This record gives sequence, structure tokens and C-alpha cells, in this order.
Amino acid sequence: MKSKRRLGICLAVGILVLAVSAAAAFGSVNGYARYKQAVKDLLLREDNFTVQAQTHLSVDGERLLSVQMDYAKAGLNSAYHSREDHGGESHQEYRTVLDGVRTRFAGDSSFYSCESIEREEAFSNLLGYDVDNEMERRLVDFAETAVDLVVGELKNNVVQLGTEGDETIYQVRVARSQIPTLLNAGLSLFVYDNVGVPVSRFLTYEDEIGLLFQRYEAVTGETLPEEFRAKYASGDYDDAWYQANRRLIERLDTFSTDWNAPYWTLFEKKDQGVLYVKADGSVQDYDTVQAFLTDHPEQKYHYLEYYMGGSAALCDVVCTFRVNGAGKLTANQIQANLKTTDSAGGSHAMQMVLDLTITDYGTTTVAPLDVGDRVMRS
Repeated sequence: MKSKRRLGICLAVGILVLAVSAAAAFGSVNGYARYKQAVKDLLLREDNFTVQAQTHLSVDGERLLSVQMDYAKAGLNSAYHSREDHGGESHQEYRTVLDGVRTRFAGDSSFYSCESIEREEAFSNLLGYDVDNEMERRLVDFAETAVDLVVGELKNNVVQLGTEGDETIYQVRVARSQIPTLLNAGLSLFVYDNVGVPVSRFLTYEDEIGLLFQRYEAVTGETLPEEFRAKYASGDYDDAWYQANRRLIERLDTFSTDWNAPYWTLFEKKDQGVLYVKADGSVQDYDTVQAFLTDHPEQKYHYLEYYMGGSAALCDVVCTFRVNGAGKLTANQIQANLKTTDSAGGSHAMQMVLDLTITDYGTTTVAPLDVGDRVMRS
């Protein structure tokens, strides 16, 4: 099982190097080799650095997703924090691996967890590449060869913007006509693998768990305590609370298996549009997804699969990056514009932006995670 996981990691490395290098190839053979080596080193060899990352995704000019991430690595120790904002919601996650112990918690949780990890779960490099594994070395060599073939004449698109200190700044713009066919074919495969066959009929709840509670109380005559509602809905509880409430949880779990059967019956009467179930249990049946999203723009993030249900293709890519005198990647900004077709055949403009800053090579340290007043989950 471990070997299969590592093969998967190496294939992922290959795809990453392929996509990033295809977008960030630059003017001279020496420059191209230098950038490619910097990316490889960051992913596979560097064991001490700090990364700050921001990314966002927009559809038709409206930002639907923003993610901020901080990551520090010092040998086998690491610290991670992320914040994700979408649809008016915000989620944070904290995780530290220190001296063989992983500590983590969600930002809105009352609990944290600690667990010892096996030696093979703690990697000295970013993606767990084993330099002594012959198969993994060959996979990386194959990925490099593929990059060189795909990049081709894109090497001529570079503009050197200047220097700051010992850093050289480059930028490359790749127009739609220059996007390698293989790259768009790979994107199409990725979309199909994640979205599958396009669908045009959806069932969406305004507050599914709240409506479940309402129906349970109406049918059984029981009143669910507010604390129970909150913990059951969020999943933020430990084993002691579960055991104390196990019978009620099991009754509610059993009830939840078919409580919404009437809505599915309505759903199946049409083959397109959105059946929207409101918090009070009433429904509104929209003929098209677009009509639903016009009334409920807060739901757009949850319909990303719809926006990409037909196809997706890169239109252009702009990549700006810095490499320092030691050959290390210190910054990388990528903006990719895509044209997508939704499940109903409509056309959309999608933009993805990634902004990376890599600092403190060789001087990064990892401190214990501050859990505040959270209680360790039993």
C-alpha cells in the first residue's frame, strides 16, 4: 500500500512540474533549466523553508473562493494554517507535526487532537519523494522529459523584468494559440475525472440539517435539546459525549435515511433545473440552474461542478517568478484564464490566481501549536 501511495505522489509531482513549467518556461536554455531545477528542489529536496500562499477563483468576474495558507517546514517538523472563504462561510485549519506528534484542530472546534505518527508519515521534503527509490527517480525523469517536449517554443515568450538584490525577475505570457494541446487535453481529463458526466438537475436545501431536526420532532414528538442540535450538526464532539447521547444519535441517524423521500419524488419528476427546499420545508422548482443562482448567488461556489460540467480549456496564462542567486525559487505568481462550458451548454469565464512567496530557506523553525482553551478530543 505504501508503494502505491508513493507512486501516486510521484505522478502528482510530474503533473505539477509539467503544468507549472509549461506556464513558466523562459527565454534561454540556461534560464529554463534553472527554473525547472528550482521547482524540483522546492518540491522534492528542500527540507527547510516557509511558504505563504494566496489563491482565488472567480467565475464571470465574481470571486467565489479565496484561500490563504501558511506553511513552515524544518526537517521532519512542519506547521500549517489555512483559511478558506466561500459563499459567506469561512473555515480555518491548524496542523503541526513536531517531534513525531501531529497536533491539529479546526478553527471553530472546541477540541484538538494529538497523535503519534509513524516515521514514514513524516517526510523531509514537501511531497514525500524518496531519493533512494529507483522507480520514483525514473518517474521524475519521465516527467522532466515530458515537460521539455511540451514547453517547446514557449521558451521564447519570456521577458526579464529586472533584478532586485540577488533575485532575477521573469515573466511569461502564453496566449491561447500557444497553449500546448497536451495541456488542454490533460485539463479536460482532470475535469471529467472530477465532475463526471454533466448533469442538469439538482436538489439543494437552504438548511438541510435544521429541516431534519424539524421533521424528526414533528414525527416523534421528541424535543431535541439545543446543545444536541449544535453538536450533532457540527460534529464537534468527543467520544464521551457520543456515548452519553448514543441512543438519540442512533434514532436520528435511522430517521435520516428516508425523511426526505418526498423531495426526491418531486426531484425525479423533471430532468433539469433546481429543486430548492427552503428552511421551512416548502419548495421552489427552478427551470434552470442560472435562474436559481440569480436568486441565490450565495450558492454559486457549491455549483462549481456545474460551471465546468461541459468542458474547460485554458485561454491564456501569465506567470511571474523570482529565482535568487542560490538558484532557489522565492516567489511565483500565476494567473490562468479559462473558458468553460456548463452542464446546460452556457459559456463562462473562469480565472484562477496563485501567489506564492517562499522565504527563510535554512532558517525556518517550528513551534508547538497553541491550542488555546480547546480540550483534547478523547
